[in-house]
This record gives sequence, structure tokens and C-alpha cells, in this order.
Amino acid sequence: MDIIANGVRLQYIESGTGYPVVCLHGNGLNRDLWRHFIPELSKRYRAIAYELRGMGKSEAPGRPEVTHTIEDHAKDFEGFLEGLGVDRAAIVGHAFGGFVAMRVAIDRPELVSAIVLVNSTAKSPSGGDAPGWARTAESEGMEPLLDNQMSRWFLERLHRDQPEVIQFYREMLGANPPMGYAANSRGVALMDLRSELNAIKCPTILIGGKEDKSIPLSVNKQNAEQIPGAQLALINDASHVVPEEQPVEFNRTALEFLDQNIPRGLIQSQ
Repeated sequence: MDIIANGVRLQYIESGTGYPVVCLHGNGLNRDLWRHFIPELSKRYRAIAYELRGMGKSEAPGRPEVTHTIEDHAKDFEGFLEGLGVDRAAIVGHAFGGFVAMRVAIDRPELVSAIVLVNSTAKSPSGGDAPGWARTAESEGMEPLLDNQMSRWFLERLHRDQPEVIQFYREMLGANPPMGYAANSRGVALMDLRSELNAIKCPTILIGGKEDKSIPLSVNKQNAEQIPGAQLALINDASHVVPEEQPVEFNRTALEFLDQNIPRGLIQSQ
């Protein structure tokens, strides 16, 4: 399904009923990141996943040198909720999606009831590399970026034992609009929320892979310490895509947190 939010056409899916939980994927990915999570989430909640601007099948720029900032995405999120007639939701955000979740929680706290941050951070350790990703995508397309990102995102055991998973994500990233990926990568380079984390007041959990090559353990711990009352859950035998690498443990951890912080019988006010 499509919706126009903040003047941008966004592709989304939803299933289930009850309190709305919006899932936001990482840079260069799409809603299929949540393929193991949405079926379980929708048994308890109104599960919604949209593809961020410039990614998946959502609207992307058709020219180079465009920048999509985290602030742009936060406005998209606000418009998305408005378009659905939802005035408050929980957010599950992976990596880039977590950047957006934090930005919304800081700027529009009344919109956010709880946050699950998955392999995300207040300032990307890879931010210095992001302008190079943008230049490569615009000049050569996505193909030259795929091997490096697969190496960063997944443990060697997945490359060895589940090559079909690696291929699935190669194709997902490879299908990303190059101009969209470039525009969002520039936004990654600009983002720094470290001084604002203490403004996040809603219940928050950070879920990270203990072997994440993109977000080190020390960064996860620092972020958790700066967000008031935040929980930290580190998943064994996982790197940067915990919902794919350890779906059972991820689902359990995320759903337990949501169940504890969103009353099951709560009805969304209109």
C-alpha cells in the first residue's frame, strides 16, 4: 500500500489489530528485514512497517547530490502517523530506522510511547565512510558496495552456513535506488544525537549483537547510559542484523519489552 506523508510517497504494510507498533528498517534495506518479526508482532499488536524515503519501493530522488537528513525522515514519520489516523505509537527501529525513532522521540515525544532500538546508535561510527558510499552509489550503482556491507552486517557463520540469507540481503541492498541510498548515506554522515539522548523520556530498550562490527559494545553501553531508564540487551552470536541472525531471541526480547510497556488492552485514541 502507498501513502503520501510529508509530501513523499511511502510504501507500507500492516497486519494485526490493537496498539500500533511501527517498524523502521536500516539504510539500504526494506520491510523484508522484519520478515521473522512482523508475523509474531501482528498476533499482539497492529504491526506496521513502511519503507523509508529513498529505500525499497518508496519515493527516491532522481538526481545526484541530494541529502535526506534524519530530520526529513522524522517529518515523514509524523506525516505517516497522521495519514493513518494514529496519534501515538511504539517504534521498533533498526540502525537508520533507530536514528529516526530517536529523532522523533526527542522532537515529538507525545507521538512515541516506547522505542526498541536495534543495532542503532546516536552517532554512526561509520559516518565518516558514508559520503564515500554516496559517491559510489551515484557513480557506479549499488553493486560495488554489496560485498563490504555483507561482511560488516553478518557473522562469518552465516556466510558459511546460510549463503541463501546473504544472497537475500545482497539482492535487497542491490535493489535499493542508488540515488536514494546516496541521499540517505549523506544524512548518516550529518547525524549526531549524542547530546540529546537525555531528552528521550519514553521506555526504551537497545538490542544489539555482541559481535556487531558496525556498532561496538562500548557504543551500545554509552547510549544506554545516556537515555534515562533505558534497558540494554545484547544478543549472543549476532552482528548487525539481529532480527535475521537470531530471530527467536530477538522476537522474545522485543515482544517482552513491548508487553511490559504497552498495556495489551490499550485502545488507540482517535
